[in-house]
Amino acid sequence: MLGQDGNIGGKTGTTDDAGYCFTSAYNRDGDEIYTVVLNSTTTDQRFTDTATLANWYYGHKVTVAIANTQEKTANGNPLMARIGQTDWTDKTIDATLADPTAQATVFSLAGEVTEKVSYDDLSGTVHVGDKVGSVTLKQDGTKIAVMDLVADEEGAGPNPIEWLLVKLDRLGRRIDNRPLTAESETVAKAPEV
Repeated sequence: MLGQDGNIGGKTGTTDDAGYCFTSAYNRDGDEIYTVVLNSTTTDQRFTDTATLANWYYGHKVTVAIANTQEKTANGNPLMARIGQTDWTDKTIDATLADPTAQATVFSLAGEVTEKVSYDDLSGTVHVGDKVGSVTLKQDGTKIAVMDLVADEEGAGPNPIEWLLVKLDRLGRRIDNRPLTAESETVAKAPEV
C-alpha cells in the first residue's frame, strides 16, 4: 500500500469494537490528506477502503481559471477590472492578472468560490505591467489563490494645464454632487465550481 497512488504512510490497527482499521497519509501533486478507515470487514478491505476514500477526495478536486471573464483588454488579455485613475475625473485603466492563464485547484463539494478585488490608488503615470490591485479567491473561508492585478494599458498623469482643468471639473462635480473620479469596476466574476 505504501507508495501506491500517492500513499506516503499509514498505520494498521484492529480491535474487537473497531474492527480492521487503517490511518493513512496521501500526497498527490502537493495536496496532502489524511484518511481514517474504521470497521472494515477484512484486513485487505481496509486498504481498499482507504484507496477508495483517497480517490474520492482527489476525484473531486477541480482546476478553475482565476480569470473568469469573456471580456478582453485591447492587448487580448482577460479584462479583470477597470480601475479609476485618481488624477483624472473620467479615466480608468484596464487591469488583467499578472499571470492571465493562472488557475486554482478547489474541492468541488466545499461550496462556492468567492472573489474579492482590491484596487490600488492610481495616481501619476501608470505603465503596462504596474501593479494596480489584487484578486483573492476563497472557498469556505479559506484562501485558495491571491494574485496581483496589473495594468494592461498606459495611462499618463495630467500635465500642468490638464491638472488645472481637472481641478475646475472637480469643482463643478462637487457642486453637482457627482463623483470626483471614474468609478472602479470589477469585470471578472468568481469561478463557478
